[in-house]
Amino acid sequence: MDKKVPLEIGIMRFAGSLAYNLLSRLIQRQQTNQGQKLLDETDENSSRWISSGSSSRSSSSIVVVVEVVVLVVVVAAAAEAAAAVVVVVAVVVVVVVVVVVVVVVVDIVVVATAAEAAAE
Repeated sequence: MDKKVPLEIGIMRFAGSLAYNLLSRLIQRQQTNQGQKLLDETDENSSRWISSGSSSRSSSSIVVVVEVVVLVVVVAAAAEAAAAVVVVVAVVVVVVVVVVVVVVVVDIVVVATAAEAAAE
């Protein structure tokens, strides 16, 4: 009584898992950035903390971009596997675009607040 899962459903589950992991990392990164901001405010040499934090932000941005590329490749494979999945693929692509926009906006806000904190 072993039920076999269709390939399309398996690929969509995998894509959903990737999207969930991506959003989890974004939330974790935002919390880390807030903690870094608190360190910046309490340290005398806040510019040293800000510069060390910016390199970790850029490396985590690279990880996010790689995960988005993997997600798009998986979704493209799902589209080739079944034409009926095209609507689901379109929805997943829209979600990926929204996540990328959120990543960019969060990075801009973090850099702006860090620059503002350094100016004070």
